[in-house]
Amino acid sequence: MIGRLLNSQGIYNLLSGLTGTLTTGISSANLGLVHVTGVTTRRAGVVTGLLLIAVAFLPRIATLIILVPPAVAGAILLYTAAYMMVSGAELIMSRMLNTRRRATVGFSLVAGFAVFIVPELTTGLPRELEPMLGSGLIVGVVVAITLNLLFRIGISRRCQVLLTEPRPGPQATRFLEECGADWGARREVITRASVGIGEALETLHAAGGIDGPYSATPVWLPRSSVGARPDAPASCFTESL
Repeated sequence: MIGRLLNSQGIYNLLSGLTGTLTTGISSANLGLVHVTGVTTRRAGVVTGLLLIAVAFLPRIATLIILVPPAVAGAILLYTAAYMMVSGAELIMSRMLNTRRRATVGFSLVAGFAVFIVPELTTGLPRELEPMLGSGLIVGVVVAITLNLLFRIGISRRCQVLLTEPRPGPQATRFLEECGADWGARREVITRASVGIGEALETLHAAGGIDGPYSATPVWLPRSSVGARPDAPASCFTESL
C-alpha cells in the first residue's frame, strides 16, 4: 500500500512538473483524522477527492473555505495534532524496543525538538539547507532513519540458542523476546509465538519426543514472504543434539 502510494505520488509530481501545474503533498494531519474517525477505506478517500475537485469549480464554496477564521483552523490543527502524537506513541509502544531502538527514538525526538526550541541552531546555515535543517520534523525524521539504518548493522533475522534447562519452554520464551526486541517486532506477534513455542516444547519434552539438549532457531520472515500481513510470526525450528 505505501509503495503504491509513493509511486503514484511521484508520477503525479512528475506530470505536474511537465505540465507546469501545482503539485500536491500528503498531509501529516490526515494521520490524526484517521485516528479520530477510524476510517481508512479507499472509498472514503475517493469520495473526498471527488468532492475537492467539485469544490474547485465552485468559487463561492472555495472562498468560504479560505475565509475560515484562523482561530477555527488552529483549533482543527490542534485537535488533529493531538491525536497524531497519540497515534505515533501507540505505534512506538506497539513494537518491542531494545537499547538501540530506544536510543533511536530518544535522539530523533531530541533533535526535532531542539530545532523548535532553539532556532538559533540553524542560523548561519547555507540558504539551500535552511528549508530542510530549519524544520524540526525533517531533522527528527532524518535522524531516526539514519540511526535505524546504522543500528540494524549486525542484527540477523535468524538466531540460535542451545536449550539446556530442564524446562525448555521459559528459556525459549526469554530468548524469543530478546530476538523480538532486536527485530523491532510487534509485541502481540512475539507473545503468540512464545506461547506456541513454549507449549510445543513442553509437550514434546513431557512426551519424551526429545532427549537431551537441543537447539532452537527462531527466524523473522520478511513481509514479502507472508502476503499482506503487516508482520510475520516468528517461526522456530528445534533440533535434538
